[in-house]
Amino acid sequence: MSKYTPTKLDLANGWLKLRGCMLQTFAHHLWLRHFKPTEGDSREYPLHEECHIVERGTLASVLVNIRIINDFFSHNGFETDIRASQFPNFQNPGPFLTKDEETNLNKHIAHLTKERVSIESMAYCPLDFIIRANERFELFAAFIKDEFLNNEPSREVSVCREWDRIKMLVREIQDCYGSQ
Repeated sequence: MSKYTPTKLDLANGWLKLRGCMLQTFAHHLWLRHFKPTEGDSREYPLHEECHIVERGTLASVLVNIRIINDFFSHNGFETDIRASQFPNFQNPGPFLTKDEETNLNKHIAHLTKERVSIESMAYCPLDFIIRANERFELFAAFIKDEFLNNEPSREVSVCREWDRIKMLVREIQDCYGSQ
Protein backbone atom coordinates (compact mmCIF):
# COMPACT_ATOMS: atom_id res chain seq x y z
CA MET A 1 0.00 0.00 0.00
CA SER A 2 1.34 3.44 -0.91
CA LYS A 3 2.22 6.01 1.73
CA TYR A 4 -0.35 8.77 2.14
CA THR A 5 0.76 12.18 0.93
CA PRO A 6 -1.63 14.95 1.97
CA THR A 7 -2.71 17.48 -0.64
CA LYS A 8 -2.39 21.23 -0.06
CA LEU A 9 -6.13 21.23 0.76
CA ASP A 10 -5.60 18.41 3.30
CA LEU A 11 -2.83 20.43 4.89
CA ALA A 12 -4.91 23.64 4.93
CA ASN A 13 -7.78 21.73 6.55
CA GLY A 14 -5.30 20.20 8.99
CA TRP A 15 -4.22 23.70 9.97
CA LEU A 16 -7.85 24.65 10.63
CA LYS A 17 -8.37 21.57 12.80
CA LEU A 18 -5.13 22.24 14.70
CA ARG A 19 -6.30 25.80 15.36
CA GLY A 20 -9.61 24.39 16.65
CA CYS A 21 -7.74 22.00 18.93
CA MET A 22 -5.68 24.87 20.33
CA LEU A 23 -8.84 26.86 21.02
CA GLN A 24 -10.36 23.81 22.75
CA THR A 25 -7.46 23.76 25.21
CA PHE A 26 -9.10 26.77 26.87
CA ALA A 27 -12.44 25.02 27.51
CA HIS A 28 -11.81 24.26 31.18
CA HIS A 29 -10.61 27.78 31.91
CA LEU A 30 -13.64 29.27 30.13
CA TRP A 31 -15.99 26.97 32.06
CA LEU A 32 -14.45 28.04 35.38
CA ARG A 33 -14.30 31.72 34.52
CA HIS A 34 -17.57 32.34 32.69
CA PHE A 35 -20.02 29.49 33.07
CA LYS A 36 -19.61 27.58 36.31
CA PRO A 37 -22.13 28.83 38.85
CA THR A 38 -20.47 30.33 41.92
CA GLU A 39 -22.42 27.88 44.07
CA GLY A 40 -21.44 24.93 41.81
CA ASP A 41 -19.07 23.42 44.38
CA SER A 42 -21.62 23.54 47.18
CA ARG A 43 -23.16 20.13 47.88
CA GLU A 44 -26.44 21.92 48.65
CA TYR A 45 -26.61 23.35 45.14
CA PRO A 46 -29.21 21.32 43.17
CA LEU A 47 -26.91 21.09 40.11
CA HIS A 48 -23.75 20.28 42.08
CA GLU A 49 -23.22 16.87 40.42
CA GLU A 50 -24.04 18.26 36.97
CA CYS A 51 -21.43 21.02 37.45
CA HIS A 52 -18.80 18.42 38.30
CA ILE A 53 -19.72 16.32 35.26
CA VAL A 54 -19.31 19.33 32.97
CA GLU A 55 -16.10 20.41 34.72
CA ARG A 56 -14.54 16.94 34.38
CA GLY A 57 -15.71 16.79 30.76
CA THR A 58 -14.10 20.10 29.86
CA LEU A 59 -10.86 19.08 31.56
CA ALA A 60 -10.84 15.76 29.67
CA SER A 61 -11.48 17.66 26.42
CA VAL A 62 -8.54 19.96 27.14
CA LEU A 63 -6.24 17.00 27.75
CA VAL A 64 -7.39 15.13 24.64
CA ASN A 65 -6.75 18.24 22.54
CA ILE A 66 -3.31 18.65 24.16
CA ARG A 67 -2.61 15.08 23.08
CA ILE A 68 -3.79 15.79 19.52
CA ILE A 69 -1.56 18.87 19.26
CA ASN A 70 1.42 16.99 20.67
CA ASP A 71 0.81 14.13 18.20
CA PHE A 72 0.68 16.65 15.35
CA PHE A 73 4.24 17.72 16.18
CA SER A 74 5.38 14.14 16.71
CA HIS A 75 7.36 12.35 14.04
CA ASN A 76 5.46 9.07 14.16
CA GLY A 77 1.85 7.96 14.00
CA PHE A 78 -0.64 6.37 11.68
CA GLU A 79 -0.13 6.51 7.93
CA THR A 80 -3.11 8.83 7.35
CA ASP A 81 -2.23 11.29 10.14
CA ILE A 82 -1.57 14.90 9.20
CA ARG A 83 1.74 15.94 10.79
CA ALA A 84 3.63 19.22 11.05
CA SER A 85 6.55 17.58 9.24
CA GLN A 86 4.38 17.18 6.11
CA PHE A 87 4.18 20.96 5.61
CA PRO A 88 6.89 21.87 3.09
CA ASN A 89 9.70 23.97 4.58
CA PHE A 90 8.40 23.76 8.17
CA GLN A 91 11.17 22.98 10.63
CA ASN A 92 9.23 20.74 13.01
CA PRO A 93 10.59 21.05 16.57
CA GLY A 94 8.92 17.78 17.61
CA PRO A 95 6.51 17.03 20.45
CA PHE A 96 6.33 19.21 23.55
CA LEU A 97 5.24 16.54 26.05
CA THR A 98 7.80 14.28 27.67
CA LYS A 99 7.50 10.54 27.11
CA ASP A 100 6.19 10.17 30.69
CA GLU A 101 3.56 12.87 30.14
CA GLU A 102 2.49 11.21 26.88
CA THR A 103 2.25 7.83 28.61
CA ASN A 104 0.22 9.27 31.49
CA LEU A 105 -2.22 10.98 29.12
CA ASN A 106 -2.59 7.77 27.17
CA LYS A 107 -3.11 5.64 30.27
CA HIS A 108 -5.34 8.03 32.23
CA ILE A 109 -7.22 9.98 29.56
CA ALA A 110 -7.19 8.33 26.16
CA HIS A 111 -7.53 4.66 27.12
CA LEU A 112 -9.40 2.64 29.72
CA THR A 113 -6.41 1.04 31.41
CA LYS A 114 -5.54 -0.78 34.60
CA GLU A 115 -3.91 2.46 35.80
CA ARG A 116 -7.01 4.49 35.08
CA VAL A 117 -9.36 2.17 36.94
CA SER A 118 -7.04 1.49 39.88
CA ILE A 119 -6.22 5.10 40.69
CA GLU A 120 -8.89 7.27 42.25
CA SER A 121 -8.23 10.17 39.93
CA MET A 122 -5.20 11.85 38.45
CA ALA A 123 -5.16 15.52 39.24
CA TYR A 124 -4.23 17.41 36.10
CA CYS A 125 -3.55 21.08 35.96
CA PRO A 126 -3.29 21.68 32.24
CA LEU A 127 -1.72 25.17 32.42
CA ASP A 128 1.84 24.01 31.70
CA PHE A 129 0.62 21.74 28.88
CA ILE A 130 -1.38 24.62 27.36
CA ILE A 131 1.60 26.99 27.52
CA ARG A 132 3.91 24.45 25.89
CA ALA A 133 1.29 23.59 23.24
CA ASN A 134 0.89 27.29 22.54
CA GLU A 135 4.64 27.73 22.05
CA ARG A 136 4.55 25.09 19.30
CA PHE A 137 1.31 26.53 17.93
CA GLU A 138 2.75 30.06 17.71
CA LEU A 139 5.76 28.77 15.81
CA PHE A 140 3.50 26.87 13.43
CA ALA A 141 1.01 29.74 13.05
CA ALA A 142 3.86 32.07 12.08
CA PHE A 143 4.92 29.56 9.42
CA ILE A 144 1.33 29.24 8.16
CA LYS A 145 0.94 33.01 7.91
CA ASP A 146 4.35 33.79 6.43
CA GLU A 147 4.93 30.83 4.13
CA PHE A 148 2.00 28.49 3.69
CA LEU A 149 -0.64 31.18 3.07
CA ASN A 150 1.68 33.90 1.81
CA ASN A 151 -0.38 34.41 -1.36
CA GLU A 152 -3.76 34.38 0.37
CA PRO A 153 -4.13 37.68 2.28
CA SER A 154 -7.74 37.07 3.34
CA ARG A 155 -6.71 33.84 5.08
CA GLU A 156 -3.70 35.57 6.64
CA VAL A 157 -6.07 38.02 8.35
CA SER A 158 -8.04 35.09 9.78
CA VAL A 159 -4.83 33.46 11.05
CA CYS A 160 -3.75 36.70 12.76
CA ARG A 161 -7.18 37.19 14.36
CA GLU A 162 -7.28 33.66 15.77
CA TRP A 163 -3.65 33.85 16.83
CA ASP A 164 -4.34 37.08 18.73
CA ARG A 165 -7.34 35.44 20.44
CA ILE A 166 -5.22 32.49 21.51
CA LYS A 167 -2.43 34.74 22.84
CA MET A 168 -5.02 36.70 24.83
CA LEU A 169 -6.42 33.46 26.32
CA VAL A 170 -2.92 32.24 27.23
CA ARG A 171 -2.23 35.54 29.03
CA GLU A 172 -5.60 35.29 30.76
CA ILE A 173 -4.92 31.81 32.14
CA GLN A 174 -1.42 32.85 33.22
CA ASP A 175 -2.94 35.82 35.07
CA CYS A 176 -5.60 33.62 36.68
CA TYR A 177 -3.45 30.64 37.65
CA GLY A 178 0.11 31.95 37.56
CA SER A 179 3.09 30.14 36.08
CA GLN A 180 3.63 26.59 37.19
